[in-house]
Amino acid sequence: MGEGTDIGPVKYDVTITSTGGTTPQTMTVWLKGAWTTRMKLRQEMTSEREPTVLLVDYATRTMYTYYPAQSLAMRADFSGAPELPMRGAGQIRPVYVGADTVDGKTCDIYEWTYEGAYVKAWLWMEPRLPVKLVSTTPAGVTTVEYKNMEFGDIPDDTFRLPPDTIVGKLSS
Repeated sequence: MGEGTDIGPVKYDVTITSTGGTTPQTMTVWLKGAWTTRMKLRQEMTSEREPTVLLVDYATRTMYTYYPAQSLAMRADFSGAPELPMRGAGQIRPVYVGADTVDGKTCDIYEWTYEGAYVKAWLWMEPRLPVKLVSTTPAGVTTVEYKNMEFGDIPDDTFRLPPDTIVGKLSS
């Protein structure tokens, strides 16, 4: 845990399911410079029937929520964000509990408790990426699954707003 080795550009799908009968959330994520101070992230999802894109650039300390249908973006205050994407992760003390195969990937399984949550993680042995996380808190159980991982070049424009975007600023 903490700042990791850059695994190269990667794109994947994420599904988040929580107890309580809520509809699973799905999104697609693009990463460059993963888990380093150069990390760039694009996350696309549909919320309230409208596509929403989150763009984060740790090198320039910028973060936007972009609404493509409206050609509108809101810049968020990034001053309170950690310098490293995984800051605080060093406090996590994972315990190795075995191995398993998930979605055809050989995984190490780790467990830990952090800030009141019990977490079980399946970490793909190579290239050391999570493929599944299950977090249990008093509020319920949340399962996060990572699928359809694609490694390869991702154009830099993927992490930028289109030039005709109207940009506003979220107030603190």
